[in-house]
Amino acid sequence: MSSSKLGHEQPLRRARALARRYLRYGTRSAAEFRAHLEASGVAEPFIEALIRECSHDGLLDDRICAKLWATRLADRGYAWEAIHERLHAKGLDDVLIRHVLTPLQAGAADETRARALARQRLASRRRDDRHRTARWLAQRGFDSDLIDRVLADSLGPVSE
Repeated sequence: MSSSKLGHEQPLRRARALARRYLRYGTRSAAEFRAHLEASGVAEPFIEALIRECSHDGLLDDRICAKLWATRLADRGYAWEAIHERLHAKGLDDVLIRHVLTPLQAGAADETRARALARQRLASRRRDDRHRTARWLAQRGFDSDLIDRVLADSLGPVSE
């Protein structure tokens, strides 16, 4: 093996180990993967090779990443727009995000989901926990007017 080949193989081996370790601890998008490799100082030709290699090996797939994250966030009670924003922040394509969210959204509109989440949360807490429940729903991206309506229906109007 020539010395130039050996000099090329060592950085690729290090980059490959770094990539595999990063992918081992979570579902990542290709954009997140690229950003991590760039921040770690991996050269561009190696990044491209690693993206192809990891995609081929099934370790990197934006469709699976989008579906898993969307389902996870929906199960945790996030509003559809908040889910869309989080997936977009992961560098996922808008067309892919819409493709993943459409079947999930068919199950329930934000208002239906917010009512179910508020009912569930209030059932396990004190009935006067309006502010905490409102904050919890707001953190999940639900609109403030929707939160007010849902809590007014569940707990009655706000008493001054």
